[in-house]
Amino acid sequence: MRDASMIRKLKLGRQETFAKFFDSYKNLVFYECNNILHDRMDAEDVAQEVFVEFFNHVDELKEDTNLKLYIASLAKKRAIDLYRKKAKSPLYYTDNIESYGDPYTKVDVILTLDHLLEDNEARIVSLKVLYKFSFKEIALDMGLTLGQVQGTYYQAIKKLKKHYKKGE
Repeated sequence: MRDASMIRKLKLGRQETFAKFFDSYKNLVFYECNNILHDRMDAEDVAQEVFVEFFNHVDELKEDTNLKLYIASLAKKRAIDLYRKKAKSPLYYTDNIESYGDPYTKVDVILTLDHLLEDNEARIVSLKVLYKFSFKEIALDMGLTLGQVQGTYYQAIKKLKKHYKKGE
């Protein structure tokens, strides 16, 4: 379903469209939140808030909105808001060690990438491979040039191939 068509149906309040939208983007939203917060429970809470906010403001969307970029950007902003809020709190610390079971199917792969690659590399590979972003969408999302994104992606893939060839 194209974004414009989905936006029209979302504005009409069609339940099946809301369900399809949520299923399509729940992993992406969780990844964006967890990538910033590094805390599964906080990421799940923020992800839920992102979808509530999205659905409450769906009537304000323009039909030419790229939904993937919009929801990813919204998730990123809300996660940063919580991160900043918690960073000001004396009770918050970032050494949170947590077990990651996987109610979201792609989390284990993302965590593996995060351990093998640098932050930008892991993010670019995740967005490209797991979430099917185009290089252009990734460049827009990350504020990089198309060449930087492509170069980083191919360099990261090379690292992963080398790592798995060794059998580590």
